[in-house]
Amino acid sequence: MIDDLIIHSVNIGQNHSALSSLLQLTVANVVLIQEPSWVHIVPGTSDLHPEGIECWGTVNHPLWESYIPPCSQPFAPNDRPRVATFVCKSLLCSYSVSSLPSFSSFCCVGIEIATIDQRPTGTHGSVSVSSDGNTADVPSLEGARETKGAIMAMASAPMACAAYAPQRAPETLLPLCEPVGLSPSSPSQALCLLNFYHYTSSSPPLLHPLFLPLLDHCTPHLLAGDFNTHSPTWSPPHVKISPWHHNLESWFNQEGFVSTVPDDAITWCCPNHHRSLLDLLLLNEAALAVPAFPCICAVSFEYSYGSDHAGLSITIPLSRFNPPPSLPSVPWHINDLQRPAWEATFATIPVPIITDVPSLRFATSNIITIISSLLDCFFDPRGPRATKGCHGGTRPVPPLLV
Repeated sequence: MIDDLIIHSVNIGQNHSALSSLLQLTVANVVLIQEPSWVHIVPGTSDLHPEGIECWGTVNHPLWESYIPPCSQPFAPNDRPRVATFVCKSLLCSYSVSSLPSFSSFCCVGIEIATIDQRPTGTHGSVSVSSDGNTADVPSLEGARETKGAIMAMASAPMACAAYAPQRAPETLLPLCEPVGLSPSSPSQALCLLNFYHYTSSSPPLLHPLFLPLLDHCTPHLLAGDFNTHSPTWSPPHVKISPWHHNLESWFNQEGFVSTVPDDAITWCCPNHHRSLLDLLLLNEAALAVPAFPCICAVSFEYSYGSDHAGLSITIPLSRFNPPPSLPSVPWHINDLQRPAWEATFATIPVPIITDVPSLRFATSNIITIISSLLDCFFDPRGPRATKGCHGGTRPVPPLLV
């Protein structure tokens, strides 16, 4: 059983060799790639197409399962996907992974991760995400390979832009059933990973693939990608602000996403351009409510193997634990000048009477509610929620050992 889910998010800049090296050397078990390589490979053959079928694809590493979105939507600029998600096959021994049809376009792809023993029975074989977003059983394309390295084959014939993934519909990742009154089959317990690339070469830039899907606010979500947006919220002061930044920030606030990227981080460094922060890794409130989840990611150009974008890395524990009884709000900016008022108010809280396990649980729930209310009263939330990380504040509420 894998204890930690290590996630890397990288814009690889369509560099095929860099992507191959990353998959070979990374310690991560999930890699979210923006601008993956998409190269012409050895044509496939069949009785219906004796002249050969033109095939394109990206890296097909034997240790990784790839999740590639369809790219035949009317608004897609061409047949090349802008995102690809890779899951280490060793993870599939303990957890099930499935695609999110609602979050799938040429510039975004989503997956759900859950414990393998919670998937429904009767799901066998492999599936692909077809151009209309549905799943269907497909045969393996063992013969489609490039002579210089492994390639994930895609044909320009009827199987264009199919992505292969095990058909395991997840239902629960974290066993939160008893403390919060959820059933073991609740879909809200799946961990969703959303990979997004903001395509800005069109007019207007394409944000609706991100905005249109309906997200379950009770489900932990991680959203990462290259957002190609300069914002006064997270960008250095010298850059020109993107005119659509307000729409993006408003959507972050609406969906409850908080950035985990450290303050003043630089994720894009290109010659003859001002350095800036274009890549984000965000968690929603349901993820931040889990005490063991981190609220800050690592940023390094060493993760990206020569790309002009830095890679983002975060480690999420997958071990079983009990969360606090109630969901707190987002993290706050801590102002030391408010300490006397905080202490004076907190001292007036009556000491709970605890005589048995039910009274202990009630006292735990009550004190967490009081702490959250006082934090909301005395401190400003980290807003807008697409801020430059949570590390300057506090965890949502520290875990209590009951």
